[in-house]
Amino acid sequence: MEAIILAGGLGERLRSIVSDVPKPMALVADKPFLHHLVHYVIKQGITHIVFSVGYKGNIIIDYFRKNSFGVDISFAIEDEPLGTGGAILNGLRKCQQDRVFVLNGDTFLALDYRIVEENHKKHGASMSMALRYLEQNDRYGRAILKDNHIIGFESSSENEAGWVNAGVYLIERNLMDNFDLPEKFSFEQDFVEAQIQKINPLGFMSDTTFIDMGVPEDYNRTADFLKEIGELS
Repeated sequence: MEAIILAGGLGERLRSIVSDVPKPMALVADKPFLHHLVHYVIKQGITHIVFSVGYKGNIIIDYFRKNSFGVDISFAIEDEPLGTGGAILNGLRKCQQDRVFVLNGDTFLALDYRIVEENHKKHGASMSMALRYLEQNDRYGRAILKDNHIIGFESSSENEAGWVNAGVYLIERNLMDNFDLPEKFSFEQDFVEAQIQKINPLGFMSDTTFIDMGVPEDYNRTADFLKEIGELS
């Protein structure tokens, strides 16, 4: 299995705490968050990782060239910000398989990737999106579901419960081939939401532990999260 990890963002929400490295390289315990995420996805069966890098990307490149993880690692470099959609298209050029996982480099969902792939193939999906149910949700839009497929999204009122995008996708490599897309675009808003009827994304509902370390309050509890799922001793 292959995975693209999106790690090219500016990390502005975390800049007050982490200013000298890209957000996914913020230290958790004694290693970067991205180190822990990579270690986890390798255990899930990923054998080729493509890092989509931009802002201070040389720090990510240097770290993963110096440290061996026993899998193939490639880098898709953004000379200027491409948005999540442009970054995914750029990363797909480095992929060989017909089916690719895409992860946000600042979120962590303790997901069983093999089950996601089995479910994806069973339904003949072109795209699967991992969803996590949040009882208190004041930061994310909610997915609207029908027969396990996502038919739309709606904004959440303060602390309104619902299924939210957990930042892990499984896509067919040709998913975006037949769409007229700009070089720079948001995968979530400009593609998934705009073309949702054509894509008919499958929702994979998960009750496993989830964290978004991109804001200070969650970054400060990331070590406890990793201990909870057995990624820190």
